[in-house]
Amino acid sequence: MIATARTLAIMLAAPPLMLLFWAHLIRPTVSGLDLLAMFLAGATGLAGAATGPWSGQTKALVAIVYIVLGVGAIPFWTLFAVCSTGDCL
Repeated sequence: MIATARTLAIMLAAPPLMLLFWAHLIRPTVSGLDLLAMFLAGATGLAGAATGPWSGQTKALVAIVYIVLGVGAIPFWTLFAVCSTGDCL
């Protein structure tokens, strides 16, 4: 149960935290890495799915669901991260 909670925490909390870190610390000094930051945030969440305590079939299903939901959510997380710096659209 603890391993499942840890895996879900990595999958759900790591991408937004990585984007906030990028927006506040890296983005002001290096420009043009927006897509790379979004890709790395998604890869971080998928790493959580890969290290989960579930069977291979369950990991694949969780990864597919995460990819489908992440394709829609990660751009909004990125917009939130950038807007939290005061540099909004």
